[in-house]
Amino acid sequence: NNIVKNGITYRIFEVKDMGNPTDSVFNRKNGGLYYQLYEGDFGIFDNPFNVDGLILDSSLATNATWTITLGTNTVGGFPVNVKINCQILARNASATIAGNSYTNIIKVKYSYIGNLGLGDIVYAEEERWYARGFGLVYDKINDVPVTTTTELETTRIQIF
Repeated sequence: NNIVKNGITYRIFEVKDMGNPTDSVFNRKNGGLYYQLYEGDFGIFDNPFNVDGLILDSSLATNATWTITLGTNTVGGFPVNVKINCQILARNASATIAGNSYTNIIKVKYSYIGNLGLGDIVYAEEERWYARGFGLVYDKINDVPVTTTTELETTRIQIF
């Protein structure tokens, strides 16, 4: 399904665990540019974000970088500037994930950064793998320093 947020139409991607809905992600595509709506407080910020950010430019080469600026928020009442530094780690990779073989994978690293006025601090890192014709097939996120890691592998994909 589609949803309109801030005057922009997004596709709704529902995340399920063992058939039970756990989350929804809103994405859109414009040519080879892929965007995600960063919406919510992510469990640490005092206020929700509402920012459209470029998550993938499929034309970029390995090691290319860009930044998603989420803006100013607060954590426990303290002001913080938040951004996500993005980097293409690999292009045209192949992998077998949960028994499914994929080619033409683009691997992207996202470093989640907060600045409380004392310099940038990476508080989480994420690696996503996007396979042509399928979308997101692998996702691994951990806090920094690493105390918790979440790893998601696509086991069944439905594209409508």
